Formats: sequence, structure tokens, C-alpha cells
Amino acid sequence: SANGEFYYSSLTRDGKTFTVDMFKSATGGVSWSAGVPAFGGDKQWFSVDRTGGVGAGHLYQTWSFDNSCCFPADFTRSTSGAASFESPLSLPGAKLHFGSNTVGPDGTFYVAGSDYGFGGHVVARSRNAKNAAVTPTFDLVTGVDLGGFTAFGGVNPIGLLGQAWIASDHSTGPTRGTLYMLSTVGN
Repeated sequence: SANGEFYYSSLTRDGKTFTVDMFKSATGGVSWSAGVPAFGGDKQWFSVDRTGGVGAGHLYQTWSFDNSCCFPADFTRSTSGAASFESPLSLPGAKLHFGSNTVGPDGTFYVAGSDYGFGGHVVARSRNAKNAAVTPTFDLVTGVDLGGFTAFGGVNPIGLLGQAWIASDHSTGPTRGTLYMLSTVGN
């Protein structure tokens, strides 16, 4: 986070059910808090709002909905610096797999990944997730043509060669707020 806290998202599997605990360190990793249940599932990723805006310190976590504690949900947030997490919600539109998320310089939350049918890639946007007083909504879900579908194989024969990554430009230059997305794809 912006004030030097570190977070660690730990995945646990019980049979076919995956859950996540979030750990926090305010000592640069020397000591860690007890884990806090953060719902979640397989392929979880999280972002911390480091903008200094209204959502500063919020954590946003997404995961693949089908191997999780809370099917069909695939999103949660913490507005308390990981002291607790809100009941999970389902992202609208396409169900995402193998993705990541980012917070833009204005506090807008973005999540990207492969759509569940593996036919392409998708980005979803929430402009109000930074507002702790409201339930987050996603006002845009759009396809992104990366030239193919998420590729499998390689070192882990049934795993991913890569996944969809999204990043936001936080510079002070003319590309501030620009989103960048990439993925290992097959076609």
C-alpha cells in the first residue's frame, strides 16, 4: 500500500474447493498478521488502491469463479485494509478465467482475463468500487482482441503458458490512465 504495508494472498485447497486468506505486514515482512478469510478461488489476483484518493488502501480481489468457495461469485473487496472482506459478488457479463486486475490513477478498478468459453479476452471496469458506501457495479464489460485465445501447455502440461495481464499507466505524462493488456495466446 502507499503507507508501506505488504499483503500476501494465500490459496488453500480442500478437495475441489479453493479459498483464500489474506496476510498483512506493517514491518516490511519481518512479521505478519494472522490470515483473514478473503473468500476467493483458484487463480486469485489482487490489487491495492495506492492513488491517495477516496479508495486509498482498498484491496480488490478476483479469481476464476468455477473453482472457488462461492460459485458463481468471483470478486470481493476490502475497504478496511484487509481487516475483513465483503461478501463476494459476480462480475457481470463474461465469466473471466486466468486474469489479473489493476487500479487506475483515478481509483477506477479494472479486471481482465480470458472469457470462460476461451474464445477471447475481456476487460470489466468499475468506477464506483472505490466508494466504500456502495456495492461495486461494473459499468463496462468489453472484448479485447489479443489475436487468439489463452494458450495452455508448456512446463505444466495442463496449466497455462501465460495469462492475461492488465496494467494502468500512473505516470504524469500524456499516457496517464492508459491501460495495457497482454497475454500468451494461441490461434
